[in-house]
Amino acid sequence: MRNQSSSKSTTKLSAELSAEQQTPVDPILTMAEAARQIGKHPSTVARWAQDGLLEVVTHPTGLDGIRQSHLDEIYKPKRLTKQ
Repeated sequence: MRNQSSSKSTTKLSAELSAEQQTPVDPILTMAEAARQIGKHPSTVARWAQDGLLEVVTHPTGLDGIRQSHLDEIYKPKRLTKQ
């Protein structure tokens, strides 16, 4: 019985945390996923990684990957503005 009470209070505590207080998830993308997000061919993204233009980390599958936050930080497409 004690475990149920403890888990209920933990759930309640988590629900009370604001979105700013919770740790955001920073997924690791495969080269193909990263390429799809920025509209480039996977071989282009792989070449950028090989050339050191992208910070490469190990994807959970064991392959090279790129953190979503890193991709968002370095690849900011130009927005068209009316002048």
